[in-house]
Amino acid sequence: METDGGAVDLGDAGEAPSPAVPFRVSAASHAVVVRRNETATLELAIDRDEGHDTTLAITIDGLPERVLASAPAGVSGESATITFSAEASAEPGDAPITVRVADGDDVVALELYVVVPGDAGAIDTSFGEGGIAVNEEASYSVVGVASDALGRTYAIYGAAEGDAAAVFVRRLDRRGQPDATWNGGAPSRVPLPAASGLSLGGMIVGDDGRVTLLIGASMGGTPHAFFVALDASGAPDEARLEGGTRELGAYGVTGLDQAGDRIAALLSTTGEAGSTGVLQVYEDVAGEPLFTRELPSTTASDVLIDASGRFVVIGSDLVLHGGVVVRVSPDGSIDQSFAAGRRVITSDGAVLLAAGGLMHDGSVLVVGRESAPGSLHPFAARLDDAGELVEAFGDAAGRMRYDAIPGTFRALEVDRATGEAIAVGERDENALLIADITGGGALDPTFVPPAALTGLRASVAVAMTSDRRVLVGTSDGERGHVARLWR
Repeated sequence: METDGGAVDLGDAGEAPSPAVPFRVSAASHAVVVRRNETATLELAIDRDEGHDTTLAITIDGLPERVLASAPAGVSGESATITFSAEASAEPGDAPITVRVADGDDVVALELYVVVPGDAGAIDTSFGEGGIAVNEEASYSVVGVASDALGRTYAIYGAAEGDAAAVFVRRLDRRGQPDATWNGGAPSRVPLPAASGLSLGGMIVGDDGRVTLLIGASMGGTPHAFFVALDASGAPDEARLEGGTRELGAYGVTGLDQAGDRIAALLSTTGEAGSTGVLQVYEDVAGEPLFTRELPSTTASDVLIDASGRFVVIGSDLVLHGGVVVRVSPDGSIDQSFAAGRRVITSDGAVLLAAGGLMHDGSVLVVGRESAPGSLHPFAARLDDAGELVEAFGDAAGRMRYDAIPGTFRALEVDRATGEAIAVGERDENALLIADITGGGALDPTFVPPAALTGLRASVAVAMTSDRRVLVGTSDGERGHVARLWR
């Protein structure tokens, strides 16, 4: 079974029952994913008033063609399982359904979705216009994408304001259309002054729809880092940050991640000694950092928080011409059990790492590029929990250079539950590159992005949704785009 997100209460997914209804119903997910020729289940939890033991009836309305559902004939307990199946000829896409649980005239209705995935790599034509949502206004490339528990899409991009640029966040509904509950359907302007050299360190979208951003801006020739907080309507979140913004200091920004109550912000400084990565860890974006850890000789690019609460920093050492991975313990000290404190990944050419992801077995997948005079190719490597290269990955003892592709990987998203990894970047001269990296390092030949994406520019943004889709942020050179593919 594949489902989307966590438990869905009635505030998210249904019609709230009248006070007289003696039971409440919640679904384990707002969407159930059922592949063609397969089955999937949806779990319902029933909370009854004391003494209520009536057998309940379940009905399902709105099922798409060639998708079937089987519910118990009667439910006398506190849970129920609905089984869905899809025929081989079922059309890919998602459809709204209504699940009703009734005791006579007392009814609780849940508004949910059934999702039938298409072929891996195929464009999801139910999104936007033919699978692509295009900004109406002139704008730069979409540099950040994310999805929330209800299947909505968040896209961040820049747009010109006079001689400078401003940052905007747009929220799209499940169909890739502007979400009217977010700033009236319009993009929200991030509460920062227009500046040059705007960059995105990262975006976190909470289950409640609130957004946290790490943004860099060049002001007077000096880089500055900012936390930005938006509420679930797209307005500056005054409850978290005064004015919705907080300056962190004269830093560049490169990465952002959150796990539980820990927020990891990866920053950078440059001096006579070269680049230094700076990891700051917070419990609250309005509070002081729990610790700050400097990482000398590291051009930092990404940060991940693993299942043990450790911070994996990914970057490059420009002097050694290699990629760098460092793991920081929850107390801020360098984890010496990981490659004796610092893993440098080298190859025949110079390696520059751009992004990383945590695999389902706890290993770390990193991607970027390998360059040599006259050549530039995407590169990937995989490290185990001890920081050693995984021998079974790639064609060079834990490393993989994709010689058939001229280009580079710029961003990576990994499904930590399954180990699926989608990398994006550029091929040839700024053309869009999308690839599915298998556990052994080869590119999955069945993941074939469609010709409809030909002509779009290089991407630095990718995200997976939990209902088997991939979001890619890109542009056509004039306006920002978000494309949605099946996986």
